[in-house]
Amino acid sequence: AAEHKRDAEEGRIMKRLLVIWLAVCLLLLSGCIEGDISHIGIVKGVAFDVGETGTYRMTLCVLGKDGGGELLSAEGDTIGEMKAEIAKKTSKYPFGGHNQIVLISDELKSSEYIIKHFASEEGQRNGAEYIAIVKGEAAPCLTLENDGLIAPVDSVGIIDDAQENGEILRATALMAKNASEGIGNSITVPYCAVEDERFTVLGMAVLNDYQVTGILTEREALGARFLLNGSDRMRMVVDQDGVQADVELRDIRVELAVKERGYEVTVEALVETGRREDRKKLLEIAQGQIEDCIREAFAAAQEEGDFLNLAARTLNGNPQMLEQYRDSWQERLRELSMTVTVKLN
Repeated sequence: AAEHKRDAEEGRIMKRLLVIWLAVCLLLLSGCIEGDISHIGIVKGVAFDVGETGTYRMTLCVLGKDGGGELLSAEGDTIGEMKAEIAKKTSKYPFGGHNQIVLISDELKSSEYIIKHFASEEGQRNGAEYIAIVKGEAAPCLTLENDGLIAPVDSVGIIDDAQENGEILRATALMAKNASEGIGNSITVPYCAVEDERFTVLGMAVLNDYQVTGILTEREALGARFLLNGSDRMRMVVDQDGVQADVELRDIRVELAVKERGYEVTVEALVETGRREDRKKLLEIAQGQIEDCIREAFAAAQEEGDFLNLAARTLNGNPQMLEQYRDSWQERLRELSMTVTVKLN
């Protein structure tokens, strides 16, 4: 197990270094930048915190010669203003065409201006960057190097791993903008923190109209992944008679039918587990846990915002209902119910 973990860590290191090298090559070959490359600072990550003299404090992590990052900060009320202040502090012009992540402190009242900027042409990547909400101050996330990996490329990899392990769903700036301006006005984004000097994914935060309205519990997050068809493979822990068993779900199929008074959800999946004894009982317990998680995710969406995208599934095919509930969807959602059926083999 230790050897496998070491091989995985080495693989991640090589992947991050390759990403950096490709970014430099693309920069040189794309023709996007004219002049001497030595005068360009390639932005790898951006963090936003509450400012003391302005609305925001923006911190850029700019690629260094050794593959690490130099942090540059400025305060202001607009991104253009802060970028101009940062440009005065360095001989390198900050170029965001290869930025990978935007980290937003949960201490900011709203992320609307930030997300809209990065989802637009002004953002230089048209919204392709990951968006994450950070518990407390966001800037320290740009300095951490977990297990020798390079920040913030490291944080991107950790978010990717968390999605693959079934813990969260990734979100980009463009996804957050589109969801926030849709009928449901809501989306889930990774919720992160600095813990023991490490970048850590805590779970998923609910953005409703660009504001954090709740943090999903682990069970709500798992239910959300099913309802959002997050992946066809997922890991979960089943508590069987006080003993925890690791279960991997494969070939996951989720069907959601819209009914007059609510929704009918059917989940089918194949189960793999190291425990062979009493498999039938294990499947029954796992089935019950999944049903409960989905119901809890639905209840959270009724209270915190339609991060499950139920508005689109319900209203987009019905123009009359769309017009009727365009401005009152959340109230309507609270009136609906959900039945859940899970079939595991």
